[in-house]
Amino acid sequence: MNEEPELSRIFTALKSEISASDSLRRTVEGMQSTRKRSRRFPMRLSLVGGVVVGVTIAGALFVTSSKASAAGLFGRMQSAIKDAKYMHLKSYSKSPGKSSHLFGETYYLNGAWRTASFPGTPLSRVFIRVGNDQWNYQEATDVSVQEPYAGGYPEGTLTALDFAKDMAEEGMINSAREFHIETRPNFEGRSVYAIVGSRSDTHYHLEMIVDKKTDLPVRSVFSGQSTKDPNYREIIEEFDFSGSVDPDIFSPKVKPTTKVFRAEDEAKRLIYDWDRPLKSISVAGNKVDVRDITLTNTGNLFIACSVGQPAEPNTAGFPRNLVPDSVVDDNGRKYVLVRTLAPGGVFGDTRVRDMLVFGRDRVVFTEWAPFEPMKPWVPSKSTNVHFVARTWLGAPTFYDTAIQTSVRLDLPGPIDKPFPAYSSSMLLDDCHLSFEEYASILRAQSHEKAHEYAAAVRWYRDAARVSILPSQAKAHLRKAERCQKQFDIQPPSP
Repeated sequence: MNEEPELSRIFTALKSEISASDSLRRTVEGMQSTRKRSRRFPMRLSLVGGVVVGVTIAGALFVTSSKASAAGLFGRMQSAIKDAKYMHLKSYSKSPGKSSHLFGETYYLNGAWRTASFPGTPLSRVFIRVGNDQWNYQEATDVSVQEPYAGGYPEGTLTALDFAKDMAEEGMINSAREFHIETRPNFEGRSVYAIVGSRSDTHYHLEMIVDKKTDLPVRSVFSGQSTKDPNYREIIEEFDFSGSVDPDIFSPKVKPTTKVFRAEDEAKRLIYDWDRPLKSISVAGNKVDVRDITLTNTGNLFIACSVGQPAEPNTAGFPRNLVPDSVVDDNGRKYVLVRTLAPGGVFGDTRVRDMLVFGRDRVVFTEWAPFEPMKPWVPSKSTNVHFVARTWLGAPTFYDTAIQTSVRLDLPGPIDKPFPAYSSSMLLDDCHLSFEEYASILRAQSHEKAHEYAAAVRWYRDAARVSILPSQAKAHLRKAERCQKQFDIQPPSP
């Protein structure tokens, strides 16, 4: 199954952090090679429907333009941003006919970052990075996790310029873009010009307003969607490089009730607790060790495995891992595979995944929901788990059916919590916010495929009920209406 598009849909990374101090002037040109070893920056998230939103300002800065004038201005802007000591960035989302709303606010000061995202929503969080330490506070769970940054930059310092250089390669705008310069009337009393970016193969469009006097960006408007898309929206960002901020905001603050974790310590604890595998499996030279099984009182099942091959596909050949692929318990009840994850959640430029290892084997979590839930859940004593070699994350998903086996695993008594105890400390809470929604979507899709439209209506409506995004809830309800129409015209059973 292919989980990555669904994760991207719900947690699309908006990577537009930029600019900064000159502490690494001598080495910034060598930073790009380091970028290859780290995947994503968890600075901010954008819930923008089904579109993967890429870089705005950063995406324009370091891409060679076909226009000499644009290339020259990019170079000037790069120099100006490299000298900046302070930045304040506000990020807005705007849909046609609606007012824009603030979903993120970032401060940068002499190498330290602080981003507050999605206030008043289940995704509300504060992210702070100072040097190679970073903190992630999640308001919904009242959890704060300290995690080490995995970039490995010289002198242990990550500047905003390095962010911008890294971001230029990320996301949907990796391929060729065209940029040109356009004149603009004065903006808020400033003399400005506009850098306009587009691509011939997508709806990518960027318009960045730049102060002529300082060569620093003032405002950018970005979209990766067609204006005809029902979920079309623009990301609007406003920049300020001239102010100041109290350095105290870069010190993590927690409430008396906050659960505080240090990810490195939690990984060591799990390695100790899971030292002896529950089951070791080897097929055709491929091995997997089952490290932990957690069953909840609603029947959700979480299986932690350590795999012997690299725990992520790559462009060189998509290595397969022997991982769980289907589950049926002793009572004959089937499960749906909701997520396949590595520790560190979907964000993560973090070393958490590299710390939770057994020898050279990394941990993979497969997460399951019962196809037909019941309350209270009546657990089985064991379950039959089918393993197959597949690329467990990424698109497309490849299977090697010559490497497969089934084993029986004992089930522990159900815990009285919706998710395993390691959910927060392993930075999986963000994924779990949409766990029930995605489980309901999978049930609905299965019933719809089998022409069981009444059941499909039920589960699409349930997905809308638990959705964390209003736009996605509406999409689920539209699918429920579609299935309802199919049910209404469905011939009666003989």
